[in-house]
Parts: sequence; C-alpha cells; structure tokens
Amino acid sequence: MAELWAHSANAAGKRHELTAHLNAVAQRAKTFADKWDGGQIAEMLGWGHDLAKASPKFQRYLLAAEKGITADKCPHSAPSALAIVDYLGTFAMVVQGHHAGLGTRHDLNAVQTGVDPEVHDAAKDFARNFNFERVAQHAAGRTALDAEHLIRMSLSALVDADFLDTEEHFAGRARSHAYPKLDQYLKQLEQRLTQFANDDGEVFKVRREVQTACAEAALAETGFFRLTVPTGGGKTLASLLFALKHAVHHGMDRVIIAIPYTSIIEQTAAVYKRIFGDENVLEHHSAIEVDETEDFSPMVARQRLAAENWDCPLVVTTNVQLFESLLSNRVSKCRKLHNIARSTVVLDEAQSLPPDLIECTTSVLDWMVRNARTSVVYCTATQPDFTGVMGVPTKLVKAREIVANFPEHFSRLKRVEFVDIGKQTHAEVAARASESKQVLVIVNTKKDSAKIFQFVDGDDVFYLSTWLTADHRREVLAEVRRRLDEGLPCRLISTQVVEAGVDVDFPTVLRAMGPMDSMVQAAGRCNRAGKLPHLGTCEVFELVDGGTPGGVYRTAVDTTRLFLPGRLAEVGTPKLQSEYTRQFFASTGTDRRVKGSPPIQELREKLDYRTVAQHSRLIEEDTTAVVVEARAPERVRDLLERVMNGGSPRLAARILGPVSISFRQLELIKAMDDQLIEVHPTGFYIWVGPYDRNLGVGGNTMYAPADVFA
Repeated sequence: MAELWAHSANAAGKRHELTAHLNAVAQRAKTFADKWDGGQIAEMLGWGHDLAKASPKFQRYLLAAEKGITADKCPHSAPSALAIVDYLGTFAMVVQGHHAGLGTRHDLNAVQTGVDPEVHDAAKDFARNFNFERVAQHAAGRTALDAEHLIRMSLSALVDADFLDTEEHFAGRARSHAYPKLDQYLKQLEQRLTQFANDDGEVFKVRREVQTACAEAALAETGFFRLTVPTGGGKTLASLLFALKHAVHHGMDRVIIAIPYTSIIEQTAAVYKRIFGDENVLEHHSAIEVDETEDFSPMVARQRLAAENWDCPLVVTTNVQLFESLLSNRVSKCRKLHNIARSTVVLDEAQSLPPDLIECTTSVLDWMVRNARTSVVYCTATQPDFTGVMGVPTKLVKAREIVANFPEHFSRLKRVEFVDIGKQTHAEVAARASESKQVLVIVNTKKDSAKIFQFVDGDDVFYLSTWLTADHRREVLAEVRRRLDEGLPCRLISTQVVEAGVDVDFPTVLRAMGPMDSMVQAAGRCNRAGKLPHLGTCEVFELVDGGTPGGVYRTAVDTTRLFLPGRLAEVGTPKLQSEYTRQFFASTGTDRRVKGSPPIQELREKLDYRTVAQHSRLIEEDTTAVVVEARAPERVRDLLERVMNGGSPRLAARILGPVSISFRQLELIKAMDDQLIEVHPTGFYIWVGPYDRNLGVGGNTMYAPADVFA
C-alpha cells in the first residue's frame, strides 16, 4: 500500500502519516472518554474521523497544497462519517461535525447527499484496517437526554485529541504540562488560611466554622452540594478549600470556579493568583487583558493553550463559558468538555443563572455527576430552592448542605438594617444622597441612574453602569474604594452592575425595589466589613416613574413585591429566600421556548444541536461590541492598522474588549443612522460620538444601549 498522509510537512519537512494519526487520536480520545465509560466509542471515532483522507483525491489535494499548487478541495468529514455510520449510528454525527460542529439528526440522515462516491468508497475500504464494532449496546438503556450529551462529550474527546496530535506534528513536540499537582494547591491554601487562625472577631469565627465544615464535607461522596454562606462569611476561600480537598480525596483532575460577572472573576482570580502564582491559575473570560505584543513567552503560551481545553488544575471562568460549552455544538467550545469530567465545579453566585435555563443546565450537570465523577457546588448567600421545579434532578433538590448550621451564621453576621422609605422621585433620591457623606444608590435602569446622577452636585459623586467601558468602570471603582478607605466623601450612583460581589463598603445604601436576591446583594455593599459601631442602613424605595427591565427581571421584581415591604426585616434570611425562589420559579418558565421552536429539552431529545446552542445562550440579547476610540485613541488606531496589515482581528478584538461597549441591534442601527457609530474597513464598529467623562455613552442617552440588566 502506498503511503497515505493525514497532514502536510511540518517545519522539519516531515509529513504526518495517516494510520499513525488515526491510531494516536483514537488512543488519546479513549483516554479522555474513559472518564465517563465512553472510551470504546471515542476510540472508534478516532479511527474513523479522517478515513476519507485515504482517498486518492484527498492525497492529490494535500500534496498539491504542500507545493502551493491549486487543486480541487476534498471534504473528508461527511464521507468518513458515511463510512462508519453502520457501526456507530448517531455517533457518526461526531465524525461528520468534527470540524464544522454538531448539526442535527437530519444532517446525518442526509449525509449521502453530495458525497463523492469515489471518496466514500476509499474511506470504506480503508476502514477495514481498524477494529470497528457496532455500538448499539452502548446506547441501550440510555434516556434521550443522556444519549444527547454523550454524543457532545464524545465530540469533545475526539476534537481535543485531534487538535493535540495535529499540533504536536506541526510543532515537532508535545505541549508542556508543568502545573503543580492538586495536593500542592491544597497545601498552599491551607497554609494561607492559618494566617487568620488567631483572629477572635465574630466575622473570623464564622469564617473558621465555615472552613471547618468545608474541610469535613470534602470527604463525602461525589455529587451535588450547597454552600450557603452570608456576605462576609468567606465563601471565596472556603469554597476553594472544599473543592481542592474534595478533588484530592477523590483523585480528580481539576477545580473549576464559574462566576457570573467579570468584576467578581477579576477579584477572585487576583486572590487565587496571590496564593498560587499567576502561572498556575487559568483566568478565562472575555474581558481579560490580552498582551498587545503577542508575547509567546512560555507562561503566556501555556495560558493560551490551556484556555483552549482547560488543561489547568485551577480554572476561573464565567457561567457563559461553562454552560454555553456544555450546551454547545461548536468544536471550539466543546473541546474543553472532557476536562470538566472528573472535576469539582463551584457555581459562585448560583442564583444568577437564568431561570428559563434551569432544566437544561441542571440536566447536563446531572449527567456529569452521574457519569463522569464530577461534583457540583451551588455556592451563594441567596440559595435557590428547586423544590417542586419540574425537570430538576432529585439529587440537586436534595443536595447536601456543606454548612449544616448556616441559618445561625446569617444571624451572627447581620450587619444591615432594612428600612422602607416609601415612594421617592428621582430628585428626592438625589437629595437623600446629597445629605450623606458616603452613600451608594442603586436603581434598576441606566436611564434612571443617569437622571439621579445629574441631580447630585459635587466632585465626590461617581457613576457606574454598562454605559461605561470596562476599563472606565475599573477606574471609577478604584477611586471609590480609595475614598471609602480614607474616609472621604463619596456618593456612588449605580445600576445593578455594582452588586453581587463587587468589593465596596458603604455605611448607607439606597436600593430601588428590585429582585429579592438583588436586594440582598445590595445590602452586601453596606457595612460589608462590619466596622460600624451599629448596623448599616439599606433604605428601600419605590422609584416614582422609574423603569424596570422587562422579561424575567420584571417577573422577579413583581414576585418580590408579594413579600416586601411587609417582610422587609426578613430580607437576607434563608427562609425568606427559599419562599421567594419557589414562588418565582412557579411564575416563570424553567425550560426556555423560543418563538416557533419546541422547548430546549425537547430539541435536545431530537438531537438538534444547532438550535439548542442558539437558544441556550445565557445572554439572550444579540449584541455587537462597539469600540470607544476616545478611551484609548492611540492604542485603537495602532491595533486597527495592524489588522489592516494582516494582524489577527480576533486578537485585536480581545485587546479592545476593555474599551468597548455592547449595543443591541436596534440601538446599533439607530446610532449608525445618526453617524455616532462608524464601520472601520477592518469591520470593527467604532463609537465616534461624544463620550462623557462621567456617563460614558450615556451622555448621549437618546442613542445609548437600552437597559437589559445593568
């Protein structure tokens, strides 16, 4: 048999032999998938994924391309899938989609359409060199949802194995794995925690009790857990202690911390990096700073590679990255999934997950728990109660409480008193803020926040919302923290963007009526460190003519009004939070249905991966990033010039993320019509309108992005 090649020559002039590639991918994919007893299927997928490359047509194309000669392309995924569909059935979708992503069952049924018979015959002949077996027995007894996620996990095992083997061929070597073992992470964390062991304050007593409970519970069997800790109870380090000790005890591979907001991710990752070193924590989210020089030092290169497949012992990421991968059809997003297996996953601020995605998100997590030795921790001060919610796994509803006496901790760490101040106009809220030396005002929409801000005079008044770029918000928060620390006057007018983990500590907070968990989170910015000689004050009000974002947010506000202000004294207690979430879930759908389509869980059962991925996005709004040139004129112009000269648009977009703002489609069109946004020849959208030093693009409120959440 003539030699057959999988890939063209590398820098050393060596081509990649096809049989060697298929066998290497098969063995690596099997190792990945053995974590969920899917090794045999993954092995066969590895053998089968490039079978059609054995065709003379593909070999001619490969050798011509190597010489820079134009030749007819020879797609190989579909004919390879067709060659093994009789053995692998619906698992052949993985081979069909190992470059373009998973489609639908219909795509597999129609795979013969357009496939070159010569290429298909060559693939089928070459398949006889491998030990394919029928896998019907592997699907026996599985529910439709279990089978759906098993196919997605099989794609993950295959594509990462394929990427890694191909990468090694062209690089001439395997990528380096130089991370410490998880037990070393655990030792470093335990050493750090001993530094606080002798503090006798009440806050530190509660934190030690929480940490002790986490250390003890870590020895329990894998499964679902709840970690319910009041604000100030030290859940950032306590949850990591549980996760590391649990992972070490069960021989797991990594810990994944998923957080809803980039502001909290940056804080959390900074804490972890101080303990373990920058190089040993993978911080993976869209707003992370990217090196403008395209630095490929060993540490930077390792971090970039790890971001592709989460091959790092400690990952700090977003809910979006986690769940949009667990429900994705795209190769780039699914690639990391096999590394979620055999991990401890901590969902920080777990209440923030969209309620209409509860059924699909808990379903895929349940698969990981049951099949892939994964543990999941719902970690928050405002724990959702899933009792009675259809479609939520029983194991999650009955999840073990890591801290058994958590209600007592809420009583001991109470640092805020809620006060109802009734109806307030924008001007009246501004007047109350003006009377305070240090105060935080939080309302539900950007337009309301801007209106109140403009009523308050002085150089000590600050503003926060997503009308400001991310780097601008960081600057504002840094100045606010400095003034608070030094006891200087500081009045901050904000949307919900300041809630849920943002580390600021005001003596007084004014909060417009909002969702129950938002009220609790707002109070968490008040007397946060417990330094006041008395309770802090969170004044709750109804904003006259105030706006409320629609959809789920409005349902949450309406549900809160069933309890408040009558039970205002109970806000923040686990009992009221449980009652509120049960009522809220009863008032809203928990299995998202997009107009004209079945619910997501039904789409999953039909193996419609493409539509599932489209409809299960955590952020539903279609938004476009618009670069605010005024925030960094020279950097923006330089990067755009680089792209014009062949530089990476993707890298430029990452670098420009901190000086960009997301516009919804209608606002984008309107602003472009009014010549406030221009399209650069590179395709980047550029905000050329005024950018206010306080209100950002909100200084032009007629055109600014509409209110969604912040």
